[in-house]
Amino acid sequence: MQPLFDSILLAIRSLTRGSMIGIFLASLALNAAVLASLAIGIFWALDSVTLFGLWDSIADYGLKALAVILAYFMFPLLLPIMVSFFDSTIATRIEARDYPDVPVPQPPFWPTLGQDMMFSLKVLLLNLLALPLYFIPLINIPVYYALNGYLLGREFFRVVAGRHVTPDVGKQIWRKNWLILLGCGVSITLCATIPFLNLIAPIWGVAVMVHLFHRLKPDYKRIAIEHQV
Repeated sequence: MQPLFDSILLAIRSLTRGSMIGIFLASLALNAAVLASLAIGIFWALDSVTLFGLWDSIADYGLKALAVILAYFMFPLLLPIMVSFFDSTIATRIEARDYPDVPVPQPPFWPTLGQDMMFSLKVLLLNLLALPLYFIPLINIPVYYALNGYLLGREFFRVVAGRHVTPDVGKQIWRKNWLILLGCGVSITLCATIPFLNLIAPIWGVAVMVHLFHRLKPDYKRIAIEHQV
């Protein structure tokens, strides 16, 4: 797990640089707007099935609290979509500063956004299938973080690794380092469910994964060579 801990420290350093202030503030604004819209949308959906106003004021406040809680736990499911607007810029700036010998690719935006939207739908579906487990004490929290940590770890790794290696090589790197990458995904999910920290979760996830990918550079170079042979 040492590569993950090193990457977390490097990500903190990267995100506190002056060149990141603009994108940091833009990400905060977008994430706050998405979280607020999600809470409002959930409240509206719940309120629409409460027999049209038969709830008293106490129940109404309870409904609002439930909407906020559900929004917090659904927020990580939307990270792949939100990070699509920042991932290339964040990765490019980090690599230009910390890994100047690495070529800077320019992945297409719209195809990437489409992939991220499909992935978010997949994450939502899997969480709906796991929903009964979320009501079982002592099981719900580990299942939630394990499932979404795995999914977000895979997706953030795909986004970062896809800038430099083919999908087949990326899959081999994942298989070899799945435990470390899973830990990275769990850290992203945890960040996305902590108030205030969740507003920086998307850019945090990209920054950590960029550094983690380059910590695994000897492995991916070897695997790429083996893949070509």
